[in-house]
Amino acid sequence: RAGRAEAVVSTQSTGNSEACKNELKDLDFLYVPAVHHKLSSKRILTMDFAEGISLVDTEKVKAAGHDGKEIMTKVIRIFSEQIFRTGTIHSDPHPGNILVRKNKSGKLEVVVIDHGLYERLPTQYREAFASFWHSVIIDDYEEVQRSGKLLGLNYPDMMATLLFFKPYGKMKEMGFGGMHGEKRRKKFEDMTEEEKKKVEEIRHMGHDTLDSLPKELALVFRNIRLIQGINLSFGVPVNRVRLMAEIAVRNSKKNEDFITNLKSQAKFEWHFFVLDVRNWILSWTLWFYSWFVKKEEGKVDVSQAALFLKA
Repeated sequence: RAGRAEAVVSTQSTGNSEACKNELKDLDFLYVPAVHHKLSSKRILTMDFAEGISLVDTEKVKAAGHDGKEIMTKVIRIFSEQIFRTGTIHSDPHPGNILVRKNKSGKLEVVVIDHGLYERLPTQYREAFASFWHSVIIDDYEEVQRSGKLLGLNYPDMMATLLFFKPYGKMKEMGFGGMHGEKRRKKFEDMTEEEKKKVEEIRHMGHDTLDSLPKELALVFRNIRLIQGINLSFGVPVNRVRLMAEIAVRNSKKNEDFITNLKSQAKFEWHFFVLDVRNWILSWTLWFYSWFVKKEEGKVDVSQAALFLKA
């Protein structure tokens, strides 16, 4: 049994790594170690040895002169292209599986290893997810519901809320945003019956959304969270949501006329303009608060607050 399992894993890893390499060959900053078939067997997978610095050690990466913004821009591009364009998705992109180095031209190169765990999204499913992501950004509620149902989501609004850390649709109407600050600290037993009912309903929707998540989407969700964590570890040098959204837009098959597309683009740009202003205000507010109000208690960790905004 162990032998058969090893053979399957070896075969899958070979197919996945070669698919990643071929499907993203237009990304000249991506390196996927080549498989040596003549030196491999059903139980042994032989690949090129790739040197580089693991993203686990962010301090070592920075000390080597690598720019965090450039790293995250390229890392997010790689995995977003998989999610929204190719549909062949690396489902375990933790920092230990991503290395960075300089190529022969002295430019930053991202090395992706360990291609054992992958998910393959059918075209219709991939396009539906791209449309879902784009539609949440431009607040196209009807399309969020349509694409959400195509993805097998019982509660598309809850999924949008979990993905973007921002109450969306019915979650906002139900006061999900009110769970923050003073209201969040309010004890359950001190709430009114109406508040308790809302909290229980939101909990049910959250658990149901995650428990009933289709297998394909569960691994995509894992991919997104891992990349989000890496972005956070570098201090959130880039707006991950925006970069992913731009790629989702390019791969969202929505048959719209010129005027409709123009309106969608305007909504898209406005959304991120408002978000950038909000981020700027929050950063300065936290800086002011940490220096003049809570200086004796230590500075506020701005990067943690940024998790809910752009990580």
